[in-house]
Amino acid sequence: MVLKKYKKIIMRNIIFIFSLLFAFSLLSCEKEKCPTPQPPIDNPIDSIIPIDSSFGNGLDSLDDLLDVFYVNSSIGYISGAKGVLYKTTDGGHNFTKLNSGVTVGLCSIWFTSASTGFTVGDNATILKTTDGGLTWQQKTLGSASFHVRDVYFLNSNRGFIVSNSGILMVTKDGGNTWQKVTTGITEGLPDGLYAIQFIDSTTGYVGGKNGIIIKTIDAGNTWNRQSTPISGGRNALNDFAFLDAQNGFICGGDVYGTANSFLLKTTNGGGSWTQVSQPAGVSYLTDVEFINANKGYVMGGNVPNNTSTVLQTNDGGQTWSILSSNTSRLSHADLVDGKIHVVGYNGSYIVLQ
Repeated sequence: MVLKKYKKIIMRNIIFIFSLLFAFSLLSCEKEKCPTPQPPIDNPIDSIIPIDSSFGNGLDSLDDLLDVFYVNSSIGYISGAKGVLYKTTDGGHNFTKLNSGVTVGLCSIWFTSASTGFTVGDNATILKTTDGGLTWQQKTLGSASFHVRDVYFLNSNRGFIVSNSGILMVTKDGGNTWQKVTTGITEGLPDGLYAIQFIDSTTGYVGGKNGIIIKTIDAGNTWNRQSTPISGGRNALNDFAFLDAQNGFICGGDVYGTANSFLLKTTNGGGSWTQVSQPAGVSYLTDVEFINANKGYVMGGNVPNNTSTVLQTNDGGQTWSILSSNTSRLSHADLVDGKIHVVGYNGSYIVLQ
């Protein structure tokens, strides 16, 4: 998401078993909702990755943070589980909690200006603010019962949402009304859509379960499916990062966290995708960001254990190494002035550069 960070156990063995049981209890809903809150762990993330501890003040360690969006170098917003919203006006050093008016998970957040923005999530929730997050109004999707996983706006009027039921919707009036877009994807849980990103005003990509990638070259009016080496309903593609029109990455993994993650690369604008070799033992990757053509990061972690991993490349994604692990798992990130701000579970917030 180059265009487009984070959140004492007394008896470690007991809590470890509890974490495993909690994770597998989510299997019945196939992890289709925004991730639910996780138990705190006793290994703070900044003990693994040295960071400026002045960032992330005001974030509650009980809040699971799911997405972050910066309007500019100063103003940024975070969405999270149980309707959590935060705002910073000093570049991520200090945050103030906002009142969303809802208690559902808010999976993704996007602003079209410093004052106007959207956050989306479970139970077909779409919230809009026009006063910088002070108040939020809920927009209706009719009788829709799916969970919205990602939101992206091309401009102040035209935007898109994707859902766990394989539905892609567009707004042409600044989020007041939404219409379904024909994509060729079968509606239903097996083909859930998780991520959307545009690399310019006309070219965009959507990723999802079963290794789904669809592409548009006409600003989202029509979409065509692309071939990937990933298949299976448990395998979800979660986030894109494009270095230019031809070279890009998408990351993902087994949504249950019981198998290794994967990172795909294209060198021909999505005409073909190949799997990139990465260190073993990473069960789920949720976000990929590049600072420049050579230096990039992929974030995620182990789902059952609620531990995180950060992978780093210094050669344009040819090779990757593990920077950190054994902390609360990370959700999503945003690139701000050459620094990657990452949020995660238990109020985790780190800055990579």
